[in-house]
Amino acid sequence: MGGNCSGSVYQQNTPKIFTFTEVCSATKKFRPDLLVDEQCFAKIYKGTLHLNNQLVAVKQFKPTEDKEQNHKGFLVEVLMLSKLRHENIINLLGYCQVENQRLLVLEKAALHSLKNYLFSRSSSAKSKSYFKPLDWTARIKIALGVAKGLEYLHNKVSPPVIHRDLQTSTIMLGEDLTPKISNFELAKLGPMGDRKHIMTSVVGTAKFYAPEYVKQGLVSVKLDVYNFGIVLLELITGRRVSELICIDTGHQLASWVEAVAKDTKKSIDMADPELNGEFQIQEVSKMLQLAAMCLREERDHRPLTTEVVAVLSSLLDSSAVEIQIQPQVAKKPLK
Repeated sequence: MGGNCSGSVYQQNTPKIFTFTEVCSATKKFRPDLLVDEQCFAKIYKGTLHLNNQLVAVKQFKPTEDKEQNHKGFLVEVLMLSKLRHENIINLLGYCQVENQRLLVLEKAALHSLKNYLFSRSSSAKSKSYFKPLDWTARIKIALGVAKGLEYLHNKVSPPVIHRDLQTSTIMLGEDLTPKISNFELAKLGPMGDRKHIMTSVVGTAKFYAPEYVKQGLVSVKLDVYNFGIVLLELITGRRVSELICIDTGHQLASWVEAVAKDTKKSIDMADPELNGEFQIQEVSKMLQLAAMCLREERDHRPLTTEVVAVLSSLLDSSAVEIQIQPQVAKKPLK
């Protein structure tokens, strides 16, 4: 996997090969209280490297009946993360493969996902699962960071990389809330030249995917843009999209979101109550409009990641203006 494009190339990063003993020592033999997250394909443990006391995240791939696919996902993630370098892409420190154990050692940002911050909040700061609600400016910054990560994958390396599984559970947040795209086991190298897509089998863990992917197995950078639209909706509302709209009508998302964005009252009601009304309604409407564009059924009608970055950058600039307090009502599901 190599090559170049205008302005940037893949950067070779040589990850350390850890022994199983080193990883066991870091996680205290995968002690249950150090388990911080459980994903579809893996478990995430908090660890400390004894050589330098560095705090890390250890991703332990789950054994599956399809050993070949499990091994393939591990190799893809190691190869991808070894060659990608961007502030909004998770950093691979090293890996370990021995017998049936496949492990990644990642930067500590991988310990907490955006999903945790949005959906694992507790009313008590003393609770083990407590995550402080994100303010409005932080949400714009997170969306912009993710968009910049996608822009890098799609436009700054050649061949482009298509993540295929972007969602709140695969976006990690560091201590300063810098977003990091992770979980590259399903990633694909994108088309080159005049080709707009590749074809593949449909795999993934999200509940919503772009129509062309579900129906025909077509994969392009616009698949990631669609998934980014889902992330935007969940950032704005603090709810899973499945709670907002019936799965059976999932592909009507774009028109529904667009209609909500044009209605001031509905836009206010859509915003996460945890924001306590501290946002500018114009910005919420613009974010909803951007989500609607990303969710369009026709992939060619979805924006490019460069365009998404431009819109979010302008929103972030305007968010420096004094925040207005908006009245809110309780959340209601879509009728």
